[in-house]
Amino acid sequence: MKSLERSNEIISNSSRIALENLKGKLDDDVTAERATLWLAVADSIYSEDQFLVKFIDALKYSLQQNEIKIGPLTSNNLHKKLIAFKEICLTAKFEFPDTIHYRCRILGSGIMSDTDFYRIHFLTKDTCKLKTTLLKYKNAILIVTNNMMSFCNSQVSHWNCGLGMVQLIAVSNSTVLRKGQEMIIQAGIGEFSTKKASIF
Repeated sequence: MKSLERSNEIISNSSRIALENLKGKLDDDVTAERATLWLAVADSIYSEDQFLVKFIDALKYSLQQNEIKIGPLTSNNLHKKLIAFKEICLTAKFEFPDTIHYRCRILGSGIMSDTDFYRIHFLTKDTCKLKTTLLKYKNAILIVTNNMMSFCNSQVSHWNCGLGMVQLIAVSNSTVLRKGQEMIIQAGIGEFSTKKASIF
């Protein structure tokens, strides 16, 4: 569970950095116009991501404090929020490549009913399993958001004007972890151009 929490922290930071990098491009005359367009897309997704992540964190905290049990009403509320997040991501279908939309399927929430969602993930589960389920959904949300933030940021650069492009790169060894398996996140900044390719 600790490795998953650490993974979530790294992915979340990567998304935040990508968004801040994109916002910084508003100050460059060369990239300002394009940055305005892509920032609107990125902001809508990131805002929904933050809302949903805070909701999941609140549920996890309440479980730790033994303040709540995740019953049908709480489960249905989470289920609806997951579907809303997924729909916002898929609304921008013309902006994002199919590979990113495929990653949205890891949320899986749109293919089951409220009842099935509760039965599969929360019914008769102990506190440890409940927290693990919440962490896995948080991880899925953060991965999708990170892919979209990185993509939006990559679409606004001097590369589009024939110069160079600096892009954040983050890759995980897996999107699904088995018990005891460690997630490895590799991250860096890459500069790409028609004349050279370097990572530093």
